[in-house]
Amino acid sequence: MFNRRVILCASLAFIFVASLLLAGFTVLKAQADTLPSGTKWYFAEGRIGKGFRQYLTIANPNSFPCSIQVEYLYTRDSDNQSNTKIINLSVAAQSRTTESVNADLSIPDSMVLGATDSIIANVSQSNCKKLVFERPMYFQNFNGVSSGTDVIGATTLGTSFELADVPTGSAGKSWITILNPQSVSANVTATYYANGQVQNTQTLLVPPLSRATFQPGNLSLSNAHVGATITSDQSILVERPSYYPSINGISGASDVIAVPAASTTWYFPEGNTQNNYNTQENLFLANPSGTDTKVNITLFPETNASSIITSQSVSNISIPAYSQVIWNVNANNTFTGHTSNVGIKVDGSSSVVVEREIAQIYQGINQNTTNWQANSVSDSMGVTTVSTTEKPLTYSFAEGYGASGYNEWLSLLNTDTALNKDGTGGENISITLTNTASSLNEIGNTYTYAKNIGIGRTSINITELIEQHMVSVGDAKSAYEVAMTVSSDGGSFIAERTMEYHPTNGYVVQGSNTVIGYTGQ
Repeated sequence: MFNRRVILCASLAFIFVASLLLAGFTVLKAQADTLPSGTKWYFAEGRIGKGFRQYLTIANPNSFPCSIQVEYLYTRDSDNQSNTKIINLSVAAQSRTTESVNADLSIPDSMVLGATDSIIANVSQSNCKKLVFERPMYFQNFNGVSSGTDVIGATTLGTSFELADVPTGSAGKSWITILNPQSVSANVTATYYANGQVQNTQTLLVPPLSRATFQPGNLSLSNAHVGATITSDQSILVERPSYYPSINGISGASDVIAVPAASTTWYFPEGNTQNNYNTQENLFLANPSGTDTKVNITLFPETNASSIITSQSVSNISIPAYSQVIWNVNANNTFTGHTSNVGIKVDGSSSVVVEREIAQIYQGINQNTTNWQANSVSDSMGVTTVSTTEKPLTYSFAEGYGASGYNEWLSLLNTDTALNKDGTGGENISITLTNTASSLNEIGNTYTYAKNIGIGRTSINITELIEQHMVSVGDAKSAYEVAMTVSSDGGSFIAERTMEYHPTNGYVVQGSNTVIGYTGQ
């Protein structure tokens, strides 16, 4: 533990201190230059008021403040009028900031009538191209659930999107939200399929600079789980929030940004198949094409489980045309010894769409606090490509929190058998955490942690790193707010961050969210 801000004694030589600071900023700038770039960020889903709290978290790795323009496209529950509001922000150097959407739009979570919204964030400075944006959202008593969701924003739009799973009916309640940032209307079609055929379709005319929503629960669908293809005549963004009143007695929520296309390969670093606490992990394998296909699934064990040496594979899983297969990861994890934590790789003979869903009662712990638990449901679309040429390969996260009632984890999946830069096995990983600066004239406290990871899945407790290296007793909660970058010095890997939470004071919610870090791809 140490103080985040060290007051330099006036008797220190000014020139010596200045030279050290300049050298340090030079190193920070060099690190920032390797980070992924995105100058415009999009979020289709959003909700404020009527129990909902929504935030926009922003990570700025640069050694100087950055100016941002946030454009909200929102519609109040009391009318159907589309509204626009622009907020100008400045984010301190080497820090993470949290912007309240409720405060920006003057709609607190206590307001009886709320609003739906989408966000377009513009990085207005030409030299600020390394920022990362996330949108955490929490809610109380929506469809009988009090939980939350989170996504990293999208930096590209498209005219075609895929979802492996849309839960409806007994499986949950889902919406498909559409952001149209164009100056002309978008004609959008959602096609739902299962059991070898198209189950139903929906169409929407989305006006310019607005957000609209499909409600698949209003349709007659033969399955509680279906795959979906969404197409548009204009470039748009698609998200799918889902709310689960009960999965094996566990309630929660999840949100994913739809992927632009099916793929032959999918990776998922996070995974949990423990036998207790009602844990259930499933893969949703969807085939949106008119041709039958097969996939192979490889499970990678936790690398620090010493009794586990190799991965295991299940081959030739059939997925008929226009069908969805739910693959039980728990039932197929047959590793000897104790390793409930598994990473996953899916290889298809042709392109498929894959999601990973985990429901569990999470057992949490924080420093100097009693243990807690949370109903936890998460969903991820995974990642389809891993760079083998970008060195260092870096994943960036804007959101992160380690105060009491919150646990943050980092899952790393290494499937690369090549040697790293220093000629040794595995991958040398560097994790840098940066918290909130108290003013634009300061930088956030930064801590870097190094670890060599072997082939397979590695779990790192980020909450412990925050507690031990980022905060001191008496610090404000903002000190626990951290952004994160994860880099390797050599080959490819995938990084996924999981947030588990159940604060018990004030605004009480419980749940889980997972996101793959932003690489600029």
